[in-house]
Amino acid sequence: MNGNYNSDPATQFIGTIDNKDVSFRTNNLERFRIKSDGKISMSTFSGAGSKIVYADSLGVLRSFSFLLSTCLPRSPIIAWQANPAIQNKVFACGIDFGIGTYSPREKLEVKGTVLVTSWDNSLNNMSDYLQLKHDGVNARIESFGTGDLLLNNGNPRNVKVNLGNGSGYFETGNNTYLATESGNVGIGISTPNYKLDVNGNINYTGELYKNGTLISDAFWSTTTTGINFGLGNVGVGTSNPIEKFQVNEGAISAVIGSAEGQGLDYGTCYFGMNAIRTGMNSWISSTDGIHNGGTILFGSISGDFNIATIPSCEPNCNTDLIYDNNFIQDNTSFKIRASDGHISMGGNPHNDYKLNVCGGIITNKVRVPAIWCDYVFEKGYELMSIDNLRQFVETNKRLPEIPSQKEIESNGVDVGSMLTLHMKKIEELTLYVLELEKRINELKNISNE
Repeated sequence: MNGNYNSDPATQFIGTIDNKDVSFRTNNLERFRIKSDGKISMSTFSGAGSKIVYADSLGVLRSFSFLLSTCLPRSPIIAWQANPAIQNKVFACGIDFGIGTYSPREKLEVKGTVLVTSWDNSLNNMSDYLQLKHDGVNARIESFGTGDLLLNNGNPRNVKVNLGNGSGYFETGNNTYLATESGNVGIGISTPNYKLDVNGNINYTGELYKNGTLISDAFWSTTTTGINFGLGNVGVGTSNPIEKFQVNEGAISAVIGSAEGQGLDYGTCYFGMNAIRTGMNSWISSTDGIHNGGTILFGSISGDFNIATIPSCEPNCNTDLIYDNNFIQDNTSFKIRASDGHISMGGNPHNDYKLNVCGGIITNKVRVPAIWCDYVFEKGYELMSIDNLRQFVETNKRLPEIPSQKEIESNGVDVGSMLTLHMKKIEELTLYVLELEKRINELKNISNE
């Protein structure tokens, strides 16, 4: 079968001149049809759903299905790099383009990750690129490789983040946050409460200003253990601190200062509550208009601890109270001696006793360990005879085993031992009474006979 030569398409053609379709068949099966209204149908591509037709590398027409309804009323066109085995790469739906999606909602919509590499083909560097994606939770813009992520680098302009009415933060990898709704910046903290809220150490160079006034840091220095103030005194709530560290002024002040000098037993430092040392031998307690008392806690170079209570000078307390070291010593009401831990109240620690109290003690109960004397009532106890007892009392002017008046006045009374002796004498007296009653009854019996 040879082709036609010098044919006239106006009169020589394959087709119909009536309102009928033209059908092309192979193996007696219709493969291709041109309908009377000019539309073309291919039975190979018929079936459920809409399809896109493309030619493979051999020139064979192939198709794959897509949801035409998502693109209507705009007509889709064939995609680039289409592959029937996977979802289509690029669709054009009218004037909107979709990559990985049949139904782009904007001029360009990408379903998946976008990689942007260098525009300079000569570099041929595929390891440096910009990646844009949404991981299902967060939208991400990431720079990979050796380059930086630059914003308005060549055309400096403002960069604005989270300008809407809702809340939002700008966060870096080093835990820096910008709270855009409140206008606060946090470093190391996600909820900054101030214009600058830092959780951690701060290092700065240059100068620091407050309301245009320079804040000098010449006196301050930092070490591995803290912050030091090199010169002068530190005041909190006072602009004129008298001691090394002072909180507030007047009657509500609290200070920490030096207790050096012989007047305070060569002290180390003191803590004063409304008591400030103004010189080596001068102190002041301020008045609140009614009272002017204070309290001083100070330690000595030997390690002793002292508490001095400065009484308010009633009733004339409307002026400040000025006093010296001797006044403090006279009013030191509590001492702990470091060498043995002995304590005194109103005096000096005693060498033989843990607690020395100069004055009376009122208490609801006192318990003194003692060895008791019920052995007096045991059989075989040798009770001193009445004659010997009479002779001892006449000679010594006291009961046996009881300390003398001179001993008591010199050494005081051991309460536990004295209670034991008192009970022993009471029990011995009971034995004497019982013996006396026995003799009286014997005499009655004799007289009755």
